[in-house]
Amino acid sequence: MDGNPAGSKKRKTPDSVTLNACTNCKKARSKCDGQKPACKRYQLLAEMERLRTENHHLAQRNRALNEKNGMMEHIFQSLSYGKHSDKIIHRLERGECQQSIVD
Repeated sequence: MDGNPAGSKKRKTPDSVTLNACTNCKKARSKCDGQKPACKRYQLLAEMERLRTENHHLAQRNRALNEKNGMMEHIFQSLSYGKHSDKIIHRLERGECQQSIVD
């Protein structure tokens, strides 16, 4: 034996202990650096959420632009073949939306 009573194990303590961990880290049982107003872990999580939301909005915008691009290609193709060119140009000059022209 190494001098400890039988069955007792000494718990290893970390080098630095934060006495006032934030609520989020306490709930998650995570390490906390105790910085105020927000710990590093919370700042990183908040930044990840912001980027995830921004990515979602950019993906929506990308889909909308691709749809608009498809409509414009359809209009240009109709113009290049001469199909209803005068009608299409007149509708564009009046400011009609691409969707109504394609339909």
